[in-house]
Amino acid sequence: MDNDFKACYDDIVKLLGSDIEPFFSCQLVEKYRQYWKPDKVNVILLAESHVFTSTSDLKYKLKEIDELESYPGQYAKFVYCVAYGEQS
Repeated sequence: MDNDFKACYDDIVKLLGSDIEPFFSCQLVEKYRQYWKPDKVNVILLAESHVFTSTSDLKYKLKEIDELESYPGQYAKFVYCVAYGEQS
């Protein structure tokens, strides 16, 4: 993750205060975005696709999926997380 991402987050904290989604949650969501991003993008759809993911949510580990090499192993309330919407 580049420094621009962290700098952007820090600027948002200055505007909204520290009672926002933790940086590590935002970082995880970006990892999921990058994991599923195709090599060639044909269409960009702007839409919100994740919900506030708390520090306690980040503690949940996903079962490893052999077919998804290098897949992020933490839970995020994000549509690209295969555990999204699951109760356990």
